Amino acid sequence: MPIEIKCSACGKAYVVKDEFAGKTAECTQCGGRIQIPGRARYQRQPAEVERSPASVSPPSIGPIGPPSVAATPPPMPNQPPQVGTMPQTSFLLQPRGYIETAWMISMPLGCILGTVFCVLGLLAKRSGNLSASLEFPQIVVYCLGLGFAVSAIGGLTAAPLHVGVVRVLRVSDREGFLSCLKIATAQMRYKPETQTASFLTFQGPLGVFRLVGPISVQLEPNRVTIVGPKMCVAELLKLLKRLNAPCGA
Repeated sequence: MPIEIKCSACGKAYVVKDEFAGKTAECTQCGGRIQIPGRARYQRQPAEVERSPASVSPPSIGPIGPPSVAATPPPMPNQPPQVGTMPQTSFLLQPRGYIETAWMISMPLGCILGTVFCVLGLLAKRSGNLSASLEFPQIVVYCLGLGFAVSAIGGLTAAPLHVGVVRVLRVSDREGFLSCLKIATAQMRYKPETQTASFLTFQGPLGVFRLVGPISVQLEPNRVTIVGPKMCVAELLKLLKRLNAPCGA
């Protein structure tokens, strides 16, 4: 039950909560001290305090009552991701250059050829076909060097055929193009790796085709962008043309 009090110095009236009963307050208008009556005294003499026309609760007191509880908004349902260009699309659609392609081809081949040459060198050493002055570390160094030299020449030679290229095609029927694309990649033994509403990635079979990178396809309303190894993209375009895919340069 709220308690009505009035400053004896200036006559300013207040309404305070009953939890302040028996305590002393300070008038905000004149700074005087106001003795707040206790609960029992206030209940016995409710008419002792006259309500003044100006006895309006000051802004600092605030409304009396239970604190308002903000309504908790209902949890938002899990919204599906927006269909569109993937964040990593710009990165995946960057074609590989000549040096990067040569490196991707020569390094794995160098490891393989170096190991094969080391085994052959050790067998030749054991059978006595090599000079007796050659020790095991020398044979390993020579064989590894020969393997990486041969692979470097092979990578530099094969890189122009597998360097990344970009081809943009106009598409009149999106669903028809996707059907032809899946058939063409299956004939090339390329398997789907990433599939979204607007982005597809096909990974090649084991061997040099996997080393030079996948074929990436970005789908747009009226066109598609194909990025991949030069020779593989050329083969894909031939198959799409043979399948009468609804697309053109």
